[in-house]
Amino acid sequence: MIDGYFHIKLGTYKYRLATNSADDHYSAKLMPLNISNAQIVQSSDPKYDLRPDTAVWELTDWSAGEGFKKWDREKGNGYDYSTNIDALHTPGSIRLSAGVESAGTNVNKTGTLVKASDKLIHFSSSDDSVATYSGTLANTTWDIQDAGSTDIADDDYFGVRGDGDGKYVFIPVSGGLSDIYRFEVQSTYTDDFADTDKWVDADSQDVFDRPLVKIGNKIYVVHLTGEKISVMEYSALSTASPPVRGNETFVVHEGNLDAGYNQGIVARGDNELFICVRTKAGESVLYRVQPSSSLGEAYGVEVARLPGFSVDCIWYASGVLLIAGTSTTTGVDERVIYYVKGTEFGTFGLLRQDADFTAGKLITSTDASRMDRSFFLAPTGSSANTWTLFTIDLLTGAIFGGPEFSSVKDPNSVVDFLGRIFVSENKGSANTQTYRTAGTYAASGSLYTAVHNFDIGEEKTLMSVRLATEPLPANTSVQIHYQKDQDGTWTSAGTYDTDDGTGTTFKISTSASSVKFKNLQLKITLNTSNSAVTPVVRSVQVRCTPSEYVKEWDLILDITDEDAQAQSRAFTGSQLIDYIKAEADTENILTFQNGYEIAASGSYDTHNVMIREYNLQLDTPGQGVATIKVREVE
Repeated sequence: MIDGYFHIKLGTYKYRLATNSADDHYSAKLMPLNISNAQIVQSSDPKYDLRPDTAVWELTDWSAGEGFKKWDREKGNGYDYSTNIDALHTPGSIRLSAGVESAGTNVNKTGTLVKASDKLIHFSSSDDSVATYSGTLANTTWDIQDAGSTDIADDDYFGVRGDGDGKYVFIPVSGGLSDIYRFEVQSTYTDDFADTDKWVDADSQDVFDRPLVKIGNKIYVVHLTGEKISVMEYSALSTASPPVRGNETFVVHEGNLDAGYNQGIVARGDNELFICVRTKAGESVLYRVQPSSSLGEAYGVEVARLPGFSVDCIWYASGVLLIAGTSTTTGVDERVIYYVKGTEFGTFGLLRQDADFTAGKLITSTDASRMDRSFFLAPTGSSANTWTLFTIDLLTGAIFGGPEFSSVKDPNSVVDFLGRIFVSENKGSANTQTYRTAGTYAASGSLYTAVHNFDIGEEKTLMSVRLATEPLPANTSVQIHYQKDQDGTWTSAGTYDTDDGTGTTFKISTSASSVKFKNLQLKITLNTSNSAVTPVVRSVQVRCTPSEYVKEWDLILDITDEDAQAQSRAFTGSQLIDYIKAEADTENILTFQNGYEIAASGSYDTHNVMIREYNLQLDTPGQGVATIKVREVE
C-alpha cells in the first residue's frame, strides 16, 4: 500500500482501485517484444519466414566479395574477409581455395618472372641467369639455359617486361648507368648476356619500375625528372646498339614530381599507354597517351587528379585500367583501387585494412589477368611474410581474398601461366623461391561474415545455426563459430563432419543456458586432411528471437469525489479524470508507485511508465471508474 488507504500513485496523484468493479481491477503482465508475423528473411534472396517469434539471417551467396564489416541490405551477399576461401568458383557456395606449392627449387635466385612467347622465363639479377619453365601442371621443371656470368654490370633488374608479341623481353637495370637490355626469346640459349645485348644506353633515368611498353612496332620509354614527364619513342625492331633515339612523343610539366618514389607507373592499354605519377604535394596524376601513326607524335590528356592518394602500381586487364595505392584523405592510411573503363572513372572501394597490409605495396602485373578477372598480391599480416592472392571481378568490382602465400619475402612479380598464378620473391639470398597456386586445396580456410544486428537494436537470444552443404567428402569438416557484440571472443557453435552428409542444425540456446547478443558475427571454417577434396558450403542460416520484455498493468481506478476528512485531501472525480486524460494525451512519462501487490503500508515498487490506453465508465457526471493500461518504459 502507498499508505493506509491508497493503492497506487501515478505521478503526483494517488488512486484507489475500484474494488467494487465487476471486472478484475488489477492485472500485471510481462509482455515479450515479439516480431510481427511473416518476417522477411534477411538474405541475398529475400523470402518470408512464417514464424512470428523469430528473425532469420540466411547466407546463400557470397558474390559481392569482401569488405563489408557491417551487414548491408543492398549487398547482403558480401562479407568481412576470408583466408584460403574460394567464394568465386561457383556462385551460391564457398569452398577451400587452391593451396600453394613450390614452382621449382632449381630457380633459387633473386629474380623476376615474365611471360613471353608462351613461355614463363625467370631472369635473375643476382647472377644474370635465365631459366625457362618447361614443366607441366604435373611437375615444376625449369631449364637453366644461361648460368650467368654477371655480364650486366649495373646493380639490379627492375620492370622486366615482354613486348606483347613474345619475341623480345626488355630488361631495364638500375644503378649508375640505368641501361635497357633487349633479350630475344628462343627455344634454347647458349650465350651469356653480353654488352651487345644492350638496347638503350643510359636511357631509363629516374624511373624504377616498368618504364616501357610496346604499342604496334614501337617501344615507348617513360622518363621522369623533378618537373617533367616525357615519353621517348623507339623502333622495337631496331638492331642498332644503341638504337637511334626517337622523338619525345609526349611531354608534360608537372611541378614537384616525386621522381624517386614513383614505381609501377606505366601500363599498356589498347593502343595507348597510361602514366600515373605521384607529386610531392601528396597527390597522384593519371595521364593517357595515344601515339599517332606519324613518327614522333602522340596525343596525351590528363584523366584524373587524385588528392591525398599515393600510387603504388597500375595495370591493365580486359579493357580496365586499375590504379592501386594509399589514400590519406580521411587522415588514416587506407588501401584503395581506382579504375578507368573508357570514359568511366571510379573506385572499387577500400581494401582490407590489416596493419601489415597498409605497410606493404601491392604486387601485380598485366600478366596476372584472365578473361574478366585480375589478380594481385598484398601482405595481410596473418603471420610474418604472409601474402594473400586477391581476385578482382572486373564485371562487378567485387574483391575476393584467396590463397595465402606463407613465408614469402618481398615478392616482385605475379604471373598467370598454365592456369596457375606464379610468384617470385626478392630475398637477395641463395634460398629464394618461386611459388605457384597448386592443383589441390588448402588444408584450412575461414570466412568472416559481416556484423549483423537483424535490424533489431534490442537484445536478442541466439536460438540456432543451420548449415547446408554438398555431400561432405570423407576427411573434411565445417566448423561454425560466433562472436557476440564484437567482444573478440569466438565461441564454437559446432563441427560438422558426417561423411556424405548435407547439413545439420546447431542448437545454441536451450533450457539450460541462453546466449544473448545485440549484434553477431560468424566465422565459417572449412577443413580437409585430403588435399584432393574440399567441403562445399551452400548456406548458413541463423535464427534468433528478441529477449527483451516489457511490464504492463491493466488497472480499474476509482474516480469518485474524495472525502477530505477521510483522505486528507479532496480531489473531485473530475480532477482525477482530467489528470489521467492529460498525461495520456501528452504521452508523458510518469513515476508509477505500485503498492497493490504489497499489503504493508508505505511499501511499493517504483516504475517509469506511460499511460497507453484509458476508458472512462461514469455512473453520474464526474463519477465512476477509469480503466487504464500503463506500460513500463526504459
